[in-house]
Amino acid sequence: MSSSKLMKSISIFLICSLAFALPSCKTGSHGGNSTDTGDNTTGNLGDTIEETTALSEFQPLEGVDFGGYKFRIFGPGPNPVVWDSSMALGTLNEIAPEEETGDPINDSVYRRNREVEALYNIEIVPVFPGGDRGALEQAALKSIKAGDDAYDAALIIGWTMRTILGSNSHTYDLLQVPNLDVSNSWWNQKSVSELSVANQLHMVTGDISVMSAFSMNVLFQNKELVKQYGLENAYDLVRQGKWTWDRLIEMCRAVARDLDGDGAMTGADLFGICGEHATIRFALQSSGERITKKDADDIPYLAINTETTTKVLDYALESFLNRDIGMYVDDYIGKYRAPYEEFILPKFNSGEILFFAFQMFGALDWRGLEWDFGILPYPKLSEQQGEYYTSTAMWYETHVYIPATCPDIGRTGAVIDALGYYSQKYIRPTVIDVTVTNKLVRDDDSAEMIDLLLDTRTYDLGAIYNWGDIDANLLFSGAKSRTNVFASQYEKHADKIKTAMEKTISEMLK
Repeated sequence: MSSSKLMKSISIFLICSLAFALPSCKTGSHGGNSTDTGDNTTGNLGDTIEETTALSEFQPLEGVDFGGYKFRIFGPGPNPVVWDSSMALGTLNEIAPEEETGDPINDSVYRRNREVEALYNIEIVPVFPGGDRGALEQAALKSIKAGDDAYDAALIIGWTMRTILGSNSHTYDLLQVPNLDVSNSWWNQKSVSELSVANQLHMVTGDISVMSAFSMNVLFQNKELVKQYGLENAYDLVRQGKWTWDRLIEMCRAVARDLDGDGAMTGADLFGICGEHATIRFALQSSGERITKKDADDIPYLAINTETTTKVLDYALESFLNRDIGMYVDDYIGKYRAPYEEFILPKFNSGEILFFAFQMFGALDWRGLEWDFGILPYPKLSEQQGEYYTSTAMWYETHVYIPATCPDIGRTGAVIDALGYYSQKYIRPTVIDVTVTNKLVRDDDSAEMIDLLLDTRTYDLGAIYNWGDIDANLLFSGAKSRTNVFASQYEKHADKIKTAMEKTISEMLK
């Protein structure tokens, strides 16, 4: 791979949401019992919206001055993002850093904000309710239901969006917001097409979310173990379309060892792979299958009852749920206050796991490793599968929505689009130097894989809404007992799941 290709991969990895050019969609109606869409400080903003193509240059509104308006963005403040650990992104403020600190990512976000503030004469103000990231939904929803003018836009984790989006009266349809064109390249086009319902879009992600790339689900590979045990080159397998679960399991079996000789695989031994309960859902998405799909009217329906789902669960049982070769993180819950921080991550750092299923941000904390690691997509189900698919962890990736209480959606649309553009312009190149200096991406092969990962990201409404507790009742139900009980569980819970889906969709279509 050329140096220019590597730099492109690095820059895209860190902050980019790769876009697939789609025409701007202006159908549907806005969601929400909204306030007036314009005020005396904005002029007639609805008339200033311009049709653009997906790759057009940013066109700021001319002659618009918002008079020093305090533009409020609701979201998670800087706090640890993984089980109280001290991981690199734990103190990140991706909304509005108070000052430059010398940290390149922090300072890039800071510069982005100053540019937008100068452009429209505003002041960007974060609204941090405090508490756990997962508790944001209740604070956000309470404000909306009370009709409070508490914030103009929000950037919160995808997993909490199901509460906010339970009714379209809570948020605006982003396809109808003046001065916001989600077909622009700084918005992730897969999120645009796959997170809509009935041709309405109430959440979107893209370059504005620093976590948009870091939340990708990947496999980290210990390259030293690959050399030691003479394993196949997984990068070549990926390129050839032959990177499958069968190949992965073969490698795991070749490496797994009872190091202490006690006749049982325990936490003291060498494992082929490590995963958690959510790895099952990520594996399902990597197969190209979905919990839900959408019909011709853009309405989601339950689509999980397939042979593919059953086979994915079988592969989970053969790999990280197989005690002979795999480690299941959930087995250590209760044994440690924070299993990842106290046991799993140190074990990977010690070179005792061949494949580690984790999110991309883990690489930020492995810059000091003395041995080399590789980055790979989840495997295909079989070589017949047409392409690779990459999921994102909804607990980390942040999404934008505009509350129904927003006092001026034209102003908000203009500011949010500008933040997206300047995120693409300033944050992306700034972090290239950090990546190269600290050797986050250690080889051209991994950089190539990052391109592939970003190119194949996909979203599933079922993973966000978790209707009828799909995760626990269908996907994860047999993990603890190491049995595939999907068929019986589907028969038991399908009607409840479908009813929950119908209720949500009905509310969203009102």
